[in-house]
Amino acid sequence: MNPATYLSKCESELSDHFARIDSMADRRLMGVVETYRKVGLTNSDLCGSTGYGLGDSSRDKLEEVYSIVFGGESALVRPQIASGTHALACVLFGLSRPGDRIVSITGTPYETLQEVIGIRQSVGSLSEFGVSYAQTDWRADGPKDFDLLAPPTKIVMIQRSPGYKTGRPVTIDNIGEWVEVIRKAGSEAAIMVDNCYCEFCSEKEPCHAGADLSVGSLIKNPGGGLAFTGGYVVGKSDLISRIATRVTAPGIGAEVGATWGFMLDVFRGFFAAPSLSSSALKGALLWARCFAGLGFEVNPKHDEEHADVVVSIKLGSRELFMAFGKAIQEVSPIASGATPVPFDQGGYDAPVMLAGGGFISGGTSDLSCDGLDKPPYWVYVQGGANMNHIRLGILNVLSSFERMGFLGA
Repeated sequence: MNPATYLSKCESELSDHFARIDSMADRRLMGVVETYRKVGLTNSDLCGSTGYGLGDSSRDKLEEVYSIVFGGESALVRPQIASGTHALACVLFGLSRPGDRIVSITGTPYETLQEVIGIRQSVGSLSEFGVSYAQTDWRADGPKDFDLLAPPTKIVMIQRSPGYKTGRPVTIDNIGEWVEVIRKAGSEAAIMVDNCYCEFCSEKEPCHAGADLSVGSLIKNPGGGLAFTGGYVVGKSDLISRIATRVTAPGIGAEVGATWGFMLDVFRGFFAAPSLSSSALKGALLWARCFAGLGFEVNPKHDEEHADVVVSIKLGSRELFMAFGKAIQEVSPIASGATPVPFDQGGYDAPVMLAGGGFISGGTSDLSCDGLDKPPYWVYVQGGANMNHIRLGILNVLSSFERMGFLGA
């Protein structure tokens, strides 16, 4: 089999899907452009502030942009938020008090958040402050556990992207249905959505579907591959005010936070985000189509709804798992001569393989893959600043498999 011919054939079969994604990206980009016009963005807004950042009008405009485009009343978009986990932690600590309960309705959250909550004990976790935790999984068929929605539940968590778990990402329609169920059950808990990897992958965002809060990282989709750090929280104004006291301090809240050297890349990145996310989304479909056609199990399939930019592929052998990571690393712009070596990382039950060298350390806008070094050797592929790089990545993996004799004649 000729890898280039096979790749071209798979891509041609996805033309209708790609056209739909491109059309959505056009509409989402127009929404960003209209919002920039509405807030009156000018060159002077690209400089940012120093010191305390008091009276930073450019920061105010940035947060207004996020709140409008992502369907909230208010927003926090700050370089002081170090990661998506940090943004989520600010929400959980800002809204919960001793005796309250946090409930996840999408099963066990990301490993990094488990230590924040206290599922795995860690110094300073919420459990040390008397906040309890429970979980259920509404993605599964069957009756819903409405008892968990009653007091003392203060926060209901929804994680859209499944992480290293088998399962489909949560769609905007899912969120809308669940919000309706939660409110009909009489719960007044704040509904918080972990939106990492999912921004600009649908026509709407979680707050448009009724969620109280949407949370994410700027070195993923909304940063457009240009934001070098930061996180965001979008949602109801009264909740944002409380969360701001955990980003900074009580009595200070959202009033401070310098943005020098931050604003240009964040405004420019948000402008690029619809296009970059659409490329990554098309790439996810192409990865899924190519590897399903070779007999691999993929999730989601190319003809199923993709609510995030991640696709998982079950490789079945360590040899293919390691070759996959090496092939991705070889076409990365940074450290392309390195060989990915699985390493022990806290919270995981097997060494983690990370491959990809993007321009933002830890960012997922550039093409990368990762996975746990254990059977059945699932690899998780995400990102791709453009389709050219995504094709290059797929072609290099296919060529590597061909040299190993896997693809046959």
